[in-house]
Amino acid sequence: MPAGNAGHWYPFQWNRLPVYQVIGPAAVSYALLGIAVGTMAGLLIGRTVPAMAAAVAVVGTVTAALVLLRPSQWAAVGGRSRGEDRDFSGPVDRTTVVSYHPESHFWPPQLVESAIVPALAAAAIVAAFALLRRRHR
Repeated sequence: MPAGNAGHWYPFQWNRLPVYQVIGPAAVSYALLGIAVGTMAGLLIGRTVPAMAAAVAVVGTVTAALVLLRPSQWAAVGGRSRGEDRDFSGPVDRTTVVSYHPESHFWPPQLVESAIVPALAAAAIVAAFALLRRRHR
């Protein structure tokens, strides 16, 4: 166990893949998005494998965009780095003042992301129903 981690060690940073999206309400949100986008792609394309590929591409793009936006979803805190337990993008010496997201920032961004992703899923569902309605007139 690395020194200075307050008695616990995690193999991944809390705000990075795969940990962040497989626990909490974000996991359910992404599952709903996958189902909604897959349904819409199936209705639009009409063939199973291409629709699956399109759905994976759309959900992957949304996931990548939200991963890039995640650090800005909640205000970072500043302070002197201890170096070993914070997520830094580059080399940091022990006297550098940095902005970072501590473990206490886990739930607020989860809830923000869990509002964005179901809204996108709802948009996909509305589009799928509109497509169905237009087809069956």
